[in-house]
Amino acid sequence: MGKLGQKIERVDNATNEMMDEIRDYFWKEHDIDLSEYHPNSWETKLQASRDADTEIYSIIHNKLKKII
Repeated sequence: MGKLGQKIERVDNATNEMMDEIRDYFWKEHDIDLSEYHPNSWETKLQASRDADTEIYSIIHNKLKKII
């Protein structure tokens, strides 16, 4: 695997680790399952069809990818 592949794998792993901690926090502290949470305030149908878990994962992953 090349250097880019290794960087992408590290981003994927870091995102997964962060999401595990975020999911645990919301579940343990607030009894919220992010995969079943669909905020009403999202404006587009595309966003409305995505759960909070997917949306948060996407934000974190895209920010980390910009770093590399």
